[in-house]
Amino acid sequence: KEDVFYYICNGISRNNVAIHNFTPPGWWLAGDISAVNCIAAYQPKGAADYAASLSNLANPGTYDATEGGTPDWDAVNGWKFNGTDDYLITTITLADGWTIIFRFSNKVGTAGTLGGSYNYTGSAGGMLIFPHNSSSKVSYYSPANFQVAPYLDSGVLALAGNKAYRNGSYDGTGSGALPAQNNNFWMGANFKSGEEDVNNIEAYMQAVAVYNITITASQISALTTAMNAL
Repeated sequence: KEDVFYYICNGISRNNVAIHNFTPPGWWLAGDISAVNCIAAYQPKGAADYAASLSNLANPGTYDATEGGTPDWDAVNGWKFNGTDDYLITTITLADGWTIIFRFSNKVGTAGTLGGSYNYTGSAGGMLIFPHNSSSKVSYYSPANFQVAPYLDSGVLALAGNKAYRNGSYDGTGSGALPAQNNNFWMGANFKSGEEDVNNIEAYMQAVAVYNITITASQISALTTAMNAL
């Protein structure tokens, strides 16, 4: 009975013949994250082409990324932001207790954010990650700035509510609640009222996901492993 259960769950017979269509969950649901909680998942690494890289894999046709300034792209490195005028826009509005996570590499210099959102008018505060700031630290905004040494030029960084994670491990906690955001979620830069874009990053980006809950430490760990396996 145990053997039968194994083969059924894995969609194969004893002779390795498919017995039903079985599609494993996408990497964005690693750690048993519920599909209803994944607002968006982008995977420029391995995408069929640049246009496909903009698709929200978790909910195709909803919250697809659009161009602010067109980054270079290839299937090995993903989006290649130039640090000057490349960035991508979504219509996602982050809220208190949400989670954002980025896999990136080849960060250059001490300027630039991986992405998020920030209020420059009204109630100040946001959800942003700067992987390498001028103090040689990772700078997290959730909703105010807190910094953790050392910097990271390649890897996976996340904010789950107020908690920060570096390569799947806990990296510190911010304080306060994220105010209602008047700017949307961007990647490769962030919006500033009165300006087109600020904090442009020079880096490659392989995968990004957004969740409407604070996912757990074990889920962050599993998600980091899944993103690194892409």
